[in-house]
Amino acid sequence: MAHVVGSIGGPFSQLVMSGGGLRCLWQGGFLDIACDPLSLSPQRVIGVSGGALSAAGFLAHCGGDVLDRFLDLARSTDHNLGFDQVNQDGLTLHQSAYRRVVGDCLTRDRQETIAGAPHFQILIARPPSGRRPPGFR
Repeated sequence: MAHVVGSIGGPFSQLVMSGGGLRCLWQGGFLDIACDPLSLSPQRVIGVSGGALSAAGFLAHCGGDVLDRFLDLARSTDHNLGFDQVNQDGLTLHQSAYRRVVGDCLTRDRQETIAGAPHFQILIARPPSGRRPPGFR
């Protein structure tokens, strides 16, 4: 479904997408359906942690691709946390999955679409430094 992001108007001037790992990806599906009927054309989009990836998918008009890629990766493993288990790059399975989705879905053309979209802010969430699980960098 096509939608226009960046024009002034509509009932909401800002859109905030919460984090929460795979749980936050529902936001992209909701926006794909609700954007046009709700006349959403925010001037500022903010994403927190995984919600930032969902927001990027919304702005780049590829939210469905982001969701599908994450689901493919989720099907290929039986867990995603394992803070004490890191790969050769020093990333947990969860961090590695995010990196793969970004690399697979946010192509150069899509990055340019995001760059031309409304103001986009990202908050990277992580545990407080004194309370990190073992192996968490």
